[in-house]
Amino acid sequence: MRRAFISGFTGSAGTAVVTKDKAALWTDGRYFLQAEKQLSSSWILMRTGNVGVPTTNEWLNDVLAPGCRIGIDLVKDLGESVFDVEQFLFSSDAAEELKEAISKRNHELVYLTDFNLVDQVWKESRPKPPSKPIRVHDVKYAGLDVSSKLSSLRSELIDAGSAGIVVSMLDEVVWLLNLVIYLSFLDMLQ
Repeated sequence: MRRAFISGFTGSAGTAVVTKDKAALWTDGRYFLQAEKQLSSSWILMRTGNVGVPTTNEWLNDVLAPGCRIGIDLVKDLGESVFDVEQFLFSSDAAEELKEAISKRNHELVYLTDFNLVDQVWKESRPKPPSKPIRVHDVKYAGLDVSSKLSSLRSELIDAGSAGIVVSMLDEVVWLLNLVIYLSFLDMLQ
């Protein structure tokens, strides 16, 4: 939601990077056309996977003068317990990778744990997170209803001479059943 707020891009996959002078959004081929339509001319679209497109780390090292401070979100503490945290916005592995990459230009990685810069701009107009953990995705977005997907899958099973299939990866389950799931960090701990 933060990425959509600052960039206008509503696709489910993308990384936005904002500096004092530039803003760029990385997304993959599924979203190139959508990003072209939704991003204003003040944004640079980085078509991930295309030849010559820099990574976010490379781009930061290229556009920033040596010795800059780069802020990222890790975890926001919401209470007294270790379990009272908001979902990770940046994994620790990704943060370490970024820290190492930007150190080549003497940049400093700053972990923002007490506030989010986008939230500082967004303020009270920020929508509340979904109150229901699961909802059915409308067919106009899913493409096919669940019955059609199951029929197609059953046909493929018959053609392959198989009696069944185990669908266990979350993205496969939600696709097959047209579900939208809101997961918080707490949900992942359970």
